[in-house]
Amino acid sequence: MSNYTVPRHRSLLRFFSQPRDWLSPLFSLAAIAVMAVPPVAAAPLALPQVSERLVQANNNDEINDLLIEGQELVLAGNLSEALRAYRQAAQLDNSNARIFSAIGYLEARQNNFDAAVTAYRQALELEPDVAEFYYALAYSLANTGDYAAAEAQYERTIALSPRNTNAFLGLGVMRYRQGNYEGALEAYRQAARLNNQNWQVQESIGSTLLQLERYDEALAVLEEAAELAPNEGRIQVNLGVARLNQEDVEGALNAFNRAAELEPQDGSLLFEVGRLFLSQGERTQALSLFQQASRLSGDRADIHLTVGELLLDNNDGLNAILSLRQAIALEPDWPQAHYLLGRALRQRGRTSEAIASLETALDLAEQVNNEALVGAIQTLLAELN
Repeated sequence: MSNYTVPRHRSLLRFFSQPRDWLSPLFSLAAIAVMAVPPVAAAPLALPQVSERLVQANNNDEINDLLIEGQELVLAGNLSEALRAYRQAAQLDNSNARIFSAIGYLEARQNNFDAAVTAYRQALELEPDVAEFYYALAYSLANTGDYAAAEAQYERTIALSPRNTNAFLGLGVMRYRQGNYEGALEAYRQAARLNNQNWQVQESIGSTLLQLERYDEALAVLEEAAELAPNEGRIQVNLGVARLNQEDVEGALNAFNRAAELEPQDGSLLFEVGRLFLSQGERTQALSLFQQASRLSGDRADIHLTVGELLLDNNDGLNAILSLRQAIALEPDWPQAHYLLGRALRQRGRTSEAIASLETALDLAEQVNNEALVGAIQTLLAELN
């Protein structure tokens, strides 16, 4: 790993954005907000009170029975059976937008977002001027990864419901994810005008200002967010990043420690905090956080690889091998993991195994045209042969 240190006069964002070596896809960060935890997503969908309204408006006893059954199943937490009941009701009455809205909600609750999108579009065909349908459609589209379409639906929600804070928040998130940070900031500030006591809005403004490298403004907003939600670890991470960019290293490390204390079961957050500690040369603290993260987020190959590399640098080849094998089990075509495993095996004196791992790494690195890594592997293989 590079021993490069951050010059005190240079922005930490610019440092992290610069490629340093073949490990840059893992450790360099193209955007400070990615490192520092992206803005929170828009608020989750509220449960539509559809069944009661439909019972009052429908004269068909069979449909009403299905709607009552669906409502009871939702309240009991049996979403799949509730969905069955609403689908049966839709077959009997395909002209009621609220039934399709209920279907969309239940699909979304079960993470079936493509199906939710279809249902909400059916609802909108029947009732095209209902803001809550557009909001729900936007939320579902966002969860399919279609951010541009979701952005358009949040805008339609706002046109119909201009005081919907969550719609502005969702609009900001969609713009942020598409790299339109000025547009995201505008949406978040509209949300703040409607509700300046919403910590999610303030945090989102702060992290977007970090992305725009407006650190003084970001720090002020994030301090407000921290006052509103003192137990939110994500705010502390962003706050620490803002302080780092103002060269307040002690204040930044205090914020990172606070984040880890507040979110001891959030593996992804602990990993991000560990990377920030690592950027400041706090290797022991970083390794401890990475190891906690690997236990909590065992399906993250990048975490296992990071732990393995740090253990390798600490001359703990045995445990490095264990971590790197976990990374490879999750990402078998990752050349960096095979390269590091080869180094770890060499450190333990297991030369033939090291050569086999390095040859695999070389083949994979050549496939992805990673010239820097190819060169490093060839050099090591020449030493072993």
